[in-house]
Amino acid sequence: MPKDFGLPPYHFRCRTEVVPVWIDEEVIDGVAMKNTSPLNQDEVIKHIDKTGVERVWKKDNTHIHKKHSTNPKDVIKALNSINTVAKNANNNYINAFSDNGYFIVFNGDEIVTCFRPDENKKKAFDYFKRKSIYDKKEVIKWRIVNLI
Repeated sequence: MPKDFGLPPYHFRCRTEVVPVWIDEEVIDGVAMKNTSPLNQDEVIKHIDKTGVERVWKKDNTHIHKKHSTNPKDVIKALNSINTVAKNANNNYINAFSDNGYFIVFNGDEIVTCFRPDENKKKAFDYFKRKSIYDKKEVIKWRIVNLI
């Protein structure tokens, strides 16, 4: 650990614990994927995204590839470049938008869908704003598009 990393206790009656986590790395189509354990037989992707959450694309979710023709390497790149997340306007899912123009929907740690709504990033970001409760957004990485 870095020498300036503070260990518990953080405050009076603190019950925080530090737990070791081992990070593995696998390569899919030339793109590195980081996870806490190897892929299971029912998983296409298991990757720790930019927000620090391990996201999983299950093999029984054929929607991502069949409807949107999104490849696993594109999903990994999108997970690595998430810049804004917000609650989905229609349900309890979470929407995310990435630097490379991908719109991602999560149900907890599961990837529901991932696709590029438009080649133009501005139009793709407008799609994200329409599908999200945008006033409840969390910006991971500030860009000028987040201010519009």
